[in-house]
Amino acid sequence: MNDHAQSAKPQWHHTLNWGLLYNKYFLTSNPQNLAQIGKETDTTRFFSLMCQGHLSTEQWNECTLLTVGKGADLIKIVRNTLQDDQHALSSVCQRYTHRQCEMVKRLKGSDIQEQDAIKTVTCVWRFVNGLSMPHLMGVNLFWHPTLGIPYLPGSALKGILKSFLMNTYPLNDAEKHDADFIDFIRRVFGSDECPETSDTDHQTKNQAGDYIFFDALPTQKMTFVTDVMTPHFGNWYQDGATKTGQLNTTPNDWHDPVPIPFLALEDFELQLAVLPRPGSTEKAPTGELAFITDMLCSALSYQGAGAKSAVGYGYFEVSPRGSGKEHNLT
Repeated sequence: MNDHAQSAKPQWHHTLNWGLLYNKYFLTSNPQNLAQIGKETDTTRFFSLMCQGHLSTEQWNECTLLTVGKGADLIKIVRNTLQDDQHALSSVCQRYTHRQCEMVKRLKGSDIQEQDAIKTVTCVWRFVNGLSMPHLMGVNLFWHPTLGIPYLPGSALKGILKSFLMNTYPLNDAEKHDADFIDFIRRVFGSDECPETSDTDHQTKNQAGDYIFFDALPTQKMTFVTDVMTPHFGNWYQDGATKTGQLNTTPNDWHDPVPIPFLALEDFELQLAVLPRPGSTEKAPTGELAFITDMLCSALSYQGAGAKSAVGYGYFEVSPRGSGKEHNLT
């Protein structure tokens, strides 16, 4: 490998798995008395040192899981710690988007163009997903299990695209007027229909889709921000359907609002990648991959992704070409 090729690769930078820390080691005690008196609280100082990797093995072993401190304080220190480690975060993102490009390069056929297989989209405002996943803070953020960075799973992209296409062209209308559209949906997204005994032509079958939707990964660093949701009728949301006729579960103005802080992202880009599945039984029609990736970008632009899209979260736009985001797959 020549020097130019080596310099083009993202450089290795030692990092922590922030997602693992956030989900599995959200400790708030300070057994080693690590707080700086008068400067920071025990919980924030301890968690900051933990995220920065400044605790020894002996200190880790003596840590015990105690009660959680104020949610706003812990969310704030997570945000600040991640913001202070932007160089490492950017290194992780660049390294693995580069690796994903290399994977696409090896899997794509000679007739597939770079601009058809990979797209880059920019978050218009903010993005958050995984809020409902279990976490002792009550809300969560969806982290990649091995990379430790926020991301959008390929399965989610596949569902977003299918939902967008079905809403744009309702299935009932398609079944009456466009058999090709139905065939397209079954080929791209697969089918879970069980074969029927009367189906001698094997038209109904359980099959995987003919395309692979890769995980959408951030291309570079991102900005972590703190936002707050304020549900007013928590008891009604939780027990209103089962405990009817009770004042405590009736939505009204006597309930107290409960502010819940959570982490969100802004000022970042996602790399999208879609390829025909190796070994697909049918050769994809010319231009179909370009249509799929274009429609995926449209779905992220008009329908959004993740949580809280009703208030403006999760919308993306296609990144302009010529801004240094091209991917060399040749």
